[in-house]
Amino acid sequence: MSCVSLKSVVYWEDPVASAVVFVPVAVILVALSIWSLIYVVAWTGLTVLIGVCALKVFGVVMEKLGKPNPLGDPLAQIGQIDLSVDQEKVSGYLGCIVSKLNCATSHIKKIILVEDVLETVKFGALCYTLTYIGSWFNAITLVLIAWILTFSLPKLYINNQAMADEIFGKLKVQYDALQEKVFNKPAVVKED
Repeated sequence: MSCVSLKSVVYWEDPVASAVVFVPVAVILVALSIWSLIYVVAWTGLTVLIGVCALKVFGVVMEKLGKPNPLGDPLAQIGQIDLSVDQEKVSGYLGCIVSKLNCATSHIKKIILVEDVLETVKFGALCYTLTYIGSWFNAITLVLIAWILTFSLPKLYINNQAMADEIFGKLKVQYDALQEKVFNKPAVVKED
């Protein structure tokens, strides 16, 4: 089984590998937006079991008929995958996660206690904006939209790179000009 990079999957360099990653997750996300998590997990498990049993039965039938199995043995490839978890890697990841979590909680404490007024205003504006987004979509819909955009935007960018770079260049110039006006405005000094 070959190792496929995340970049090649997202850029659809191998459409079969990209579809194998994209379609099941998209189907599960759509199902989660319609049904409960327990229902989706149960049906996903049953679907996988039915698929594996169908492959096994097909293999036995082809063997009894004396014909070669045209699919080979796809379950053998899956059976060879090592699913064990390396404790050293997990402890390394946990250390990194705890460090980032401590940094985030410290930053959130400063925001909530209004120690940095600008950050607190940004947080308030973000929360206010999220109330509108939350009234339009639920979280699973946003995750589904993000998943679809993850697989479509890179390919759209590659296909329209010249036009996209021109638009991004114009937006960057406008953003830099706006940032210059807002954050680098000289203070007005009143003289008595």
